[in-house]
Amino acid sequence: MTGFAGEYLAALAVFVLVACHYAAERLQHNRNLNRIPLRIHVNGTRGKSSVTRLIAAGLRAGGLVVVAKTTGSAARVILPDGSEWPMVRRGPANIRELVPFTAEAAALGADVIVVECMAVRPELQSFAEDKLVRAHIGVITTIRPDHEEVTGDGPGVARAFAGAIPREGTLVTTAAALDALAAAGAAPSGPVRLAVPDELPPASLAAFPGEVFPENVALALAVCELAGVDRAAALRGMRAARPDPGNVTVGEYAVAGRTFTLVNALAANDPESTRILWQRYAAGRASVILLNCRPDRKYRTVQLAEALAALHRGPYLIAGDGAFARRQLLRRGIAAADIRVIARPSSPADLAGYTGDGLLTIFAAGNVQGLESFLDCRTAGVNT
Repeated sequence: MTGFAGEYLAALAVFVLVACHYAAERLQHNRNLNRIPLRIHVNGTRGKSSVTRLIAAGLRAGGLVVVAKTTGSAARVILPDGSEWPMVRRGPANIRELVPFTAEAAALGADVIVVECMAVRPELQSFAEDKLVRAHIGVITTIRPDHEEVTGDGPGVARAFAGAIPREGTLVTTAAALDALAAAGAAPSGPVRLAVPDELPPASLAAFPGEVFPENVALALAVCELAGVDRAAALRGMRAARPDPGNVTVGEYAVAGRTFTLVNALAANDPESTRILWQRYAAGRASVILLNCRPDRKYRTVQLAEALAALHRGPYLIAGDGAFARRQLLRRGIAAADIRVIARPSSPADLAGYTGDGLLTIFAAGNVQGLESFLDCRTAGVNT
């Protein structure tokens, strides 16, 4: 046997072994999926982690064995008793982690898995749904411009999300998201259940320990009702749900005789979501924007600088990719005297020197990376 022929046969043998391995893995994964009677896939621009948690809590309260997985700012696996542990990754997030997650859920005897969609690229969203989740219920929370470098413009976002709609299941979404799908030529062909936030009695929201967005509660309730859990039981479970680490939080702090309110909107890192949260928590108040920017997401820095400059003329504290963010704000008419580049603070106390003498709101926006400690500095949870 010549050297070339030997190398060819060795390569062929490796290929066959790898192919057999993946075929066996796929077969076992399909068996694990079939052992789980109800599978729920939560997608959307914002609110995925919160809605995943609310659904899981509501279904648990209905007596179902639920295993859930969030991706978000701090990925978590939520066990049937409501306890949770962080995802341990050896590298970047990869949709293949759904395979061992499903195996673990099946081993735990799960009646339901609730999975936050972790794919961004359109082809991976379709693959995740068709091959890895095969959901009975799909959820789309919101459709807003995000990751345009991958999905394209607004219609591209909607078309990407459409790829993860279950082929033989029910889509739960809002009227706004459904309109966005239709406008993009991606209207679902299967059954749709609309969540209607306006139908929620105010009392059902007032009982939550922190403020919640009605849209998220309405979506979670619609899923729970499809799963056969009555509204009262589901709401009881949701009120006891642990907030996601990436949720917006609002806390009041007194440091060195100065008091300020910190609005942690770091995880809402697309322009539209940031605008919504600014209007809700900071508009009309004496405010400083803490803008934390990633050097590898310059397109997002440009977007946020444009959106924020239209809302707030200053002052700004810039952390992270400070020089680039400063240039973007200057180009949009923010005065140099109103922009200060600072080191990344490790806690709200580090911002005390920027609060002034009276009550001030510090609106933290941009990106979580490098400011993770803020996620542990909360006095009240706010689901977004």
